[in-house]
Amino acid sequence: MKPCNNRMKESINSISPLPSMLLAIITAYCILQFALVFPFLLWYNGAHQTYVLANFQYDNENTKFDNTIWTYGTDYGIALFMFIGGIHCWRSAKDFYTLRFLSTSLLTCYCISVSFGGYAHQNYLTLESLNTNSFKIVWIICVGTVTLAGGFIGAIGTELGKTLQGMNHRVKVPILPQYFWAMWGLYLTAECARGSISFKRPACDIFIAGTTQTIPTFYTLLMLHSCYWKQAPSTKRMGEFHMLSKLQTLVPNALRAKITFAFLLNAPLLPLYPILLSFGLKLGSVNAILHMNLFIAWGSQYRTLYHFVKALQEAFDFSSEKKL
Repeated sequence: MKPCNNRMKESINSISPLPSMLLAIITAYCILQFALVFPFLLWYNGAHQTYVLANFQYDNENTKFDNTIWTYGTDYGIALFMFIGGIHCWRSAKDFYTLRFLSTSLLTCYCISVSFGGYAHQNYLTLESLNTNSFKIVWIICVGTVTLAGGFIGAIGTELGKTLQGMNHRVKVPILPQYFWAMWGLYLTAECARGSISFKRPACDIFIAGTTQTIPTFYTLLMLHSCYWKQAPSTKRMGEFHMLSKLQTLVPNALRAKITFAFLLNAPLLPLYPILLSFGLKLGSVNAILHMNLFIAWGSQYRTLYHFVKALQEAFDFSSEKKL
């Protein structure tokens, strides 16, 4: 038995690429417009003062960009942990290449984002330097890898849907093809490069980019929780039955709860930013607090993805032994 059988492949390939990619662009455009409005729905006065569009043109009146070690030091610390996590996830299993690749790519996006973010905070010290093409390139990479990461999160959801297709489901969630999420990530990253997600406070770019991850995040969590984990798999394929049955014992409620926690923990960052600023805290202190939250959230994603892929490998090995 292979980790992904032919029946699963046929169900994925039945969706034609062009309509799927057009749907991805429309959906990504809608979530971007929502992300741009969302701060004003939460706290209009605070958002009005904080979320001022820039299109990579910064000024003395509204631009705030911290250059202390509290910001770039914590960026580099997160980057190092994400680099280690990417290697760890890649080595978590010998099979399930796609899920390993997507998990590693997600953590790599995180690593690149905070690496370039830390570099920008450490080296662009004046208003004049922020208005250079080099800062624009560095910041597009920093923010663009966050928008691109949303595509990898959704693609992980698709891969989970394919893997868990033989289980009984509470809700039958449509399995979107991988090229849907590829187009999703590329479109939002192109919008980032175009200046659609550029604010006088560059930190706000990250919050808006993170908000665009809402749909792929809930899609992935829905894939995980839509199955009846306490029931025997519905598949008639014996090898797949043994694998999914074993997986149910290896992925308890606690692990699925941790996965949910990991992917939702970033949600408070956007509303928390203007609130912390209103308390009169220094920008470096605010960034350090938010980076601590980011470290826990992304670190939890790394650990839970690692354990899930490892459980898949163990379940697959168990089914192979049963077949013998």
